Amino acid sequence: MILDGSIPDREINAMISHSYNLVVAGLPKTLRETISKVWPSG
Repeated sequence: MILDGSIPDREINAMISHSYNLVVAGLPKTLRETISKVWPSG
């Protein structure tokens, strides 16, 4: 992905959020719970 302004910031933020959620979903439950305490909006 080239960040040259052709993709709206809203779309980029949505892609980042989706990727983050996929990574967190693959973590062990205890680690997910720890992360949710530190970064509840993640």
